[in-house]
Amino acid sequence: MSNVVTIGSRASKLARTQVTEWLTPLVLLAQGAAGILARIRNP
Repeated sequence: MSNVVTIGSRASKLARTQVTEWLTPLVLLAQGAAGILARIRNP
């Protein structure tokens, strides 16, 4: 039974790492796009 818990916590850690790796570039892209849009609107 403890094996299942260990595998589960490992899987959730892995999933969190993957989500973070995917989200970081998306957030950076969104910030960059927002900055460009702001510059276009208020030169």
